[in-house]
Amino acid sequence: WNPIDMLLYHAHGYGSRLHLNPWASTDMPGSYLSDARSLDSGASQKPDMLLISSTGNNLTSPSSTSLAKNALSVGLAGSATPFSSYPDDGSIKPDLVAPGTGVCSARSQDLQGTYLGCGVSTHPDGSSAHALMTGTSMSSAAAAASAALLRQYFVDVQQMPQPSGALMKATLIHGAEASGSAIVPNPAEGWGMINLEQSISPSDAEGDLDVWLDDGRTLAPGSSSAYSFSLSDSRDLEVTLVWTDDAGSVTANASTPRLVNDLDLIVTGPGSTYLGNHFSNGQSVVGGAADTANVVERVVISDAVSGEWTIRVANRAGLDSDYAIVISGAGSDLNKADLAISSDGLAAYPAA
Repeated sequence: WNPIDMLLYHAHGYGSRLHLNPWASTDMPGSYLSDARSLDSGASQKPDMLLISSTGNNLTSPSSTSLAKNALSVGLAGSATPFSSYPDDGSIKPDLVAPGTGVCSARSQDLQGTYLGCGVSTHPDGSSAHALMTGTSMSSAAAAASAALLRQYFVDVQQMPQPSGALMKATLIHGAEASGSAIVPNPAEGWGMINLEQSISPSDAEGDLDVWLDDGRTLAPGSSSAYSFSLSDSRDLEVTLVWTDDAGSVTANASTPRLVNDLDLIVTGPGSTYLGNHFSNGQSVVGGAADTANVVERVVISDAVSGEWTIRVANRAGLDSDYAIVISGAGSDLNKADLAISSDGLAAYPAA
């Protein structure tokens, strides 16, 4: 085992289901290397644990350590030097951004150079035990705090004793919103700024939306699951699919996607079919090709037309794969049977 495997193994053994990794290698940013592979391996062995990684600072592309497919990779909201490109394999990273500017943070006594102290605690040498700091170490910690609250919500309110890391990641991404004028997803902020309220209680301009969840269902290669709904007219429909993948290759060409299991999200409404991650101006559009680079796939449709909609998850290639899906819209579950899923698998919390 390498040191990362040991970190995750011991943390999980002591009961942790969230693991923050606020460090980043500056070697070959944008490339999937051994540290990312180790995080992916750990997540696949501990699917009930969410790994959170920081994307690094002052780089043109996210750090190699934050390119773990299964980790929630967090950038800095409003960064003065935002990422200008996606990783080499074309995946969408960071996953989202969070505030991390001017945060009163723990300071080592060994920290040298100029700093602005904060708080009242001091080290034995009299120097401040805290300092105002800015960076993705701070923003990833903010995301971890949101993830902890979200997990408590799932356990205490939704009565889900072991929500998967994939469900946690899907729900946080589902509620993220653009933090500036740029359309998401984009290389600077991924799917947007974390918004815990929108993750737990999604809404559109007309009010609260109904939410449906499915977590931990396994798909064999070549099989699919389907969910059917009757939706109201002119309300937003959003779908977020996340699965926990096996560790990818570190020896493949840098531009080669690292997926082992390739799942597809296909959403079909009256007269139209939308594929996951095929967007124009931030909205899902018909046509395009299936995504082959990401373990996160989304469909976003504003003012979805009324009628019957079917949301399908298909295991296109690889091995058996668990997944989590979050769906928000205005309507009702049609309770239609499917070869791979029954309506009893859906957890729903309708809008009040």
